[in-house]
Amino acid sequence: MTQKELIDTLEIAAAEVEWGYPMDYHVAFKKSINYIKAWDDLKEKINQLQTYKLFNGDKETYLSKQDVIELISEIEREVNNE
Repeated sequence: MTQKELIDTLEIAAAEVEWGYPMDYHVAFKKSINYIKAWDDLKEKINQLQTYKLFNGDKETYLSKQDVIELISEIEREVNNE
């Protein structure tokens, strides 16, 4: 399932549950859609940068663009395996 198909499915599900179920379902579907879109925005921003500075307390860590892309890919693999 592509991300567009996932978003479309969640949009339909949110519309269907809005009238017959508690609002919690509708809100959960809408938040899921927003998280998916935010993830795409984050990936696009990462593609525009070359170096990333991370802070861990007092320590600064620099990652290359490739390191960040690999971390994103690993996270996506874990999410898709659930």
